[in-house]
Amino acid sequence: MKKNINFLYTSLIISISLLVNSIALLKADTPLYSGLTQISGQTFLFTRPVFQNIAARTTLWHDAGFDESKNTGFRATASFATSSSSLLLKRYFLMQDHDAIIVSNSSANRDIRPEWLGLPTNFGGTLSVQPEQSQGCFELHARQSLKDLLDISFLKSMYVAASLPLVIVKNNLNFTQTNITNAAASTNPVYDIITAFANPAFNYHKIRTASETLVRPGELRLELGKTFISNERALLVSYSGFSLPLYRAQKNTHLFEAQPGNNGHLAFLWGAHLQVPITGKENPTSCTFFLDLENTWLIRNHQYRTFDLKNKEWSRYLLFRQLNQVTDQTVSGINILTQKVRVSPYNIVDFSMGLRLDVKKVMAEVGFGIWAHGGERVKLISPWKEIYGIAGTAINTSASLSTIRDQAANDATFTPVYQSDINFKSGSAVPTVNYRVHTSIGTHIRGKEADGFLGIGAFFEVPHNPTKSFEQWGLWLTLGGAF
Repeated sequence: MKKNINFLYTSLIISISLLVNSIALLKADTPLYSGLTQISGQTFLFTRPVFQNIAARTTLWHDAGFDESKNTGFRATASFATSSSSLLLKRYFLMQDHDAIIVSNSSANRDIRPEWLGLPTNFGGTLSVQPEQSQGCFELHARQSLKDLLDISFLKSMYVAASLPLVIVKNNLNFTQTNITNAAASTNPVYDIITAFANPAFNYHKIRTASETLVRPGELRLELGKTFISNERALLVSYSGFSLPLYRAQKNTHLFEAQPGNNGHLAFLWGAHLQVPITGKENPTSCTFFLDLENTWLIRNHQYRTFDLKNKEWSRYLLFRQLNQVTDQTVSGINILTQKVRVSPYNIVDFSMGLRLDVKKVMAEVGFGIWAHGGERVKLISPWKEIYGIAGTAINTSASLSTIRDQAANDATFTPVYQSDINFKSGSAVPTVNYRVHTSIGTHIRGKEADGFLGIGAFFEVPHNPTKSFEQWGLWLTLGGAF
């Protein structure tokens, strides 16, 4: 027993070291801990899938699920999460230091020149967003021991497992307009702010006023694990596997699209479950320390993303002209600055630690956790064509110094947009760290032939930087057994 305890404490040190290394892998072009530096003008937000909550997945499962005297285990978990007062997250999509954006003919206080949006010169109005998200999930998980498969001692402590979460996601930007003056005739396809950002000429990245709800399976997860220690007081399990995406990557037809999983990325994963006794075996109340860690490496894929120009927020809504054009025609920047790219997303860390109390048939736990993902890097699939420039006032002219706020004077010669002008970070997910506190309580029954459990839990989660991610809370209900 003493040997096992020493092994557990050694494993604890190793697990914490792995956690530190996992977070270090969350590298990107911007620091992971960038303080409260405001993130703004982004076109893509990656949110935590509701099933990536290791505390909800392990509640009471650690006891029945890894009981080596039982060959088969199963778990069903229903969970719910919803955003709360994420008031600063609007700035993730809006301009720097803005809680609203003014479209106006007056250069004194405007943020957007109305002509860029196809609105009348004397138009005025204000747009705002307040993103919200709610998610629900029903997950089935099953484990099968390999000890009876072949008479090999190494397999006696190994198992295979599979899980399938069915996810419902509801996203809402709460996109609104106020203080509208001098709108165009409603017979026009574009006559106010709402219709300007739902312009039928946009092939991508429209902004909807209604919520979007999506119901899809989030992933198919397959695992191969090994149980080193498993009894009523101590546990050490390690596993690896992969996650198959069961839904495509976002289409980028609209801003803030609902996504049920890892955005179409295949993923490889490794995880560990550790439980170390604190109280003595003779104590009727068992208190243990637990640590759960999962690291998910997302594999790159191809997606369409929309970008701004460097140092020009919302420049994707500028108008562009083509080099050597023969007709007086402009094209929305949305259709020019949306490109098919290779997305390299790095990894996701899901971590939880805390204390468990076991009194007779009742088990309760309280813990602290971290969910974090690294920043993406994107690369164009096809070479950039230097044939479009910010529209000047006449045919075959460009105005490269223009911003979404003002139109600059025409260039002396046509100046196209170069690849080096594109801000690829504006269309990439940024590094994010969320902190989570959680608690759960339930009952468990241990038997010679079968184990069973039923429990509930709750969590509250806050982002390290409130302009990067949602503040949210949630609940879960879990039941299962082993035989």
